[in-house]
Amino acid sequence: MAIKRQISKSRDAIDPFDNDFGVSSLSNESTEKTLKNTTYDVRPDILSVSELNEVEPELGVTVYETSSRTLKHFNGVEWVDLGGISEDLFIIERDENSEISKVVSKYDMKFPSPVIDTENQITTQYYDITSEDDGSLIDVKYEGNWYVNLPSIDNVDENFQVYIVHKQNQNVQGSITAYLGDLIDGNGSKKIYGQGFINLKKIKVGTDSYQWFVFNQVSYNTVEMQGKTRRFDFTNQSTIQLQHDLGFIPIVQVWIEDGEGGFVEVNVDIDHDWQTMNSLEISFGTPQTGKIIY
Repeated sequence: MAIKRQISKSRDAIDPFDNDFGVSSLSNESTEKTLKNTTYDVRPDILSVSELNEVEPELGVTVYETSSRTLKHFNGVEWVDLGGISEDLFIIERDENSEISKVVSKYDMKFPSPVIDTENQITTQYYDITSEDDGSLIDVKYEGNWYVNLPSIDNVDENFQVYIVHKQNQNVQGSITAYLGDLIDGNGSKKIYGQGFINLKKIKVGTDSYQWFVFNQVSYNTVEMQGKTRRFDFTNQSTIQLQHDLGFIPIVQVWIEDGEGGFVEVNVDIDHDWQTMNSLEISFGTPQTGKIIY
């Protein structure tokens, strides 16, 4: 029998200096003061379909809908089913008298790793993903900067997903580009610097709108040679064009020979490519020998 909670005093009669005020007593008897079943720690609001249609939900609200006997979550656009009746959400163990002895939430269990259908090894610099790559691992074996193009999101199944990995070279950059008009986490493309792994899924974001979302990403480098000093040596040059492919404007130090066997830092004219942020140009005026640190 479920335990019921009974309030020992009414709110109007509470004495704040009484050691017994507000104490709940537990009883197997149901009374008119019964508030709720305390077998459960947390329970969402219980609504019928008509009540659900009348509320103005906030983002993140979860309720239990009585007609379908399911939990529903509001994602900011619509109500989304989280699961079915209690037997679908929990593992319920009963004793020899058919009484419930143990309830384990399925969400507390460890789920197995996703099954990858096939592995597709790519040795070319460019690769176009198709609907046939659903559930596949795209293993990029190309040694230099590589590029993967996603298909039109309208031309693949609703649950389409793909895995992309690059383990060849930590000093290169990978670029994953969405089809014209499609988005990846709100952007037209996604970068992988160096060695890394990414899992992309097609997700519904409205009544009839879809986007690509990154569900898992592991990068050994957030930028090329992260945590390391990048150095470019030059000899007897008056103008240097450096293609760094970082995708942002780096902090640059320029050191030239001081004539005494060492180097001295100098202030020089540095012109960055502010469009791509992948290159810079340095002008000395006269030929110099030295190093660029960035």
